[in-house]
Amino acid sequence: MLYVTIPQADIETLTFGYYNITINAIGEDDKPIGYAVDSWGDVDAFAEQISFNYNVEKMLEVTAMTPDNGATVKQLDKVTMTFSENIFEVDSWSSAVLMDENYDEVAEAIVTFEGNVATLTFDPAITTAGYYTLYINQGMFATEEYVTNAEMYIDYIVDPNSTPAVEDLAILSATPENGATVANLTTVEFKLNKEVGYLYKSMLIPADGGDDAASASLTQSETDSTSYTLDFTFDGLFANGATLRKDVTYTLTLEAYASEEAWQRDGAYETVTLTYVGAAEAFKYSDVTFESITPAEDFVISDKSQNKFVVKFSGAVEMVENLTFVNMGQGATQAFESIVPNADKTEYTLTIAESVLETLRNEVYIVFAANDAKGKRVQGNNGEEENSCFAISFKTVIGIPDLTVTPDATAEQASLSVLTIGCSEGLAPSWNAGNITLTDANGNTVALNDPEAVVDGADEFATPTAWTVALAEELKTVGTYTLTIPAGYFNLGKTQGQVMGNKETVVVFNITDAAQGINGITIDTEVVVYNVAGVVVAQGNAGEVLKNLNKGIYIVNGKKFVIK
Repeated sequence: MLYVTIPQADIETLTFGYYNITINAIGEDDKPIGYAVDSWGDVDAFAEQISFNYNVEKMLEVTAMTPDNGATVKQLDKVTMTFSENIFEVDSWSSAVLMDENYDEVAEAIVTFEGNVATLTFDPAITTAGYYTLYINQGMFATEEYVTNAEMYIDYIVDPNSTPAVEDLAILSATPENGATVANLTTVEFKLNKEVGYLYKSMLIPADGGDDAASASLTQSETDSTSYTLDFTFDGLFANGATLRKDVTYTLTLEAYASEEAWQRDGAYETVTLTYVGAAEAFKYSDVTFESITPAEDFVISDKSQNKFVVKFSGAVEMVENLTFVNMGQGATQAFESIVPNADKTEYTLTIAESVLETLRNEVYIVFAANDAKGKRVQGNNGEEENSCFAISFKTVIGIPDLTVTPDATAEQASLSVLTIGCSEGLAPSWNAGNITLTDANGNTVALNDPEAVVDGADEFATPTAWTVALAEELKTVGTYTLTIPAGYFNLGKTQGQVMGNKETVVVFNITDAAQGINGITIDTEVVVYNVAGVVVAQGNAGEVLKNLNKGIYIVNGKKFVIK
């Protein structure tokens, strides 16, 4: 096998173009030394000379640029580019074009050069805020040996309100001190060495990859634009801040941008970091345990007077105020009206204001947390360690309108074929709360079709106020039938903010002989009743006559009729 090495210095002299490498393959006896394969893969048996073709693409490189790619500027009046070699000429057929974010041409740069520096000038300067891309053709700039530039796309953000580009950013001071060993972080106050347009912060990340990364809110001082505060207690469920495990390093990265738009556009930024070493020992829960809540979780709140909840623990505890509240759903919380302990602090009565209960829809969470006499947290069913708490839900039907169902369940039915369910507030199936069922006295299910909306012809897009449920087959078998509409099957209300689920609704229908009529006799039929001796004993409306007959055998309208 033959290896050929070309000196690096010779390679560097090559410029853009095609090159041929020739190798003489002649042995000591002036005979070909064997097979040869050229750069195209062709075999030349016992060739005396082998040729290889190579394409060399040496490009003119940009070593520096002002403003830099991705920079945010108050205005864009010129771009200065420094190349790896002196520029000999600018291609007259090429252009440097500035485009907006829709790639529409905004301006063409005036191009000048001296030595290895090219200047692209925009006259007038670009001052309209926005996202711009500078496009430069391949081969626009060339050296004397015709080494040319590659095609370039350079992005800029113009923001007249931006601060100067962020460079040499540093944290001058921090409390707790940057690099300190701490067990817990509630807030961190720090000061930068310069003003920045927009500051973005990451989470506080543990170096060992643990799952205890912590988030914080970031606020800028109103009196000093270089001072900021990180608040790790901003979330109500993490009001105790971030606990840092012993000997684990935690890092929070700050990214400084020239403007908020630069951050949104993934513009250039500079980073600084806050680092802390954990000192917290392994967390241990209290030996005290939660025992019960009264009423129990399956209790349904149906009246605003049902607003007291008693929580019981196995030992004395203190409630954690900032983790004890009413969760009303959709991010809304409310303090309890009162939190009252018993004498030994093993029980607390939590009272929800009646005015709060009146506003609830379907569900409310009783949230509470407790510490024992040593300050250790009672382990809850929500959150972890020092953020552990209890969140217990209760169904509530206060203010939820009743559903109407027809036919009227108070009347005896001859048959059932179609049921109509309505609500004046408007209703629509949620499809996530089980199915509507109709069962007989033995628990057997009667087949039902899916609900169909009753559309108001005046507005076909309005929320329906009624839905029909058809039985798969008309039901005529005498007996008792129970219709069950699960809680939450329908969403009630015509606007998103007022939507609530329906209460569970149970309706009992009775299909009876009297309603059906016997042997073709209905309750409205005029009848003449004979005893077995052929004597008329009654006559008139069947509904009144038949129910007043004594036990026995009768002839009604010529047909046998038995009263048992």
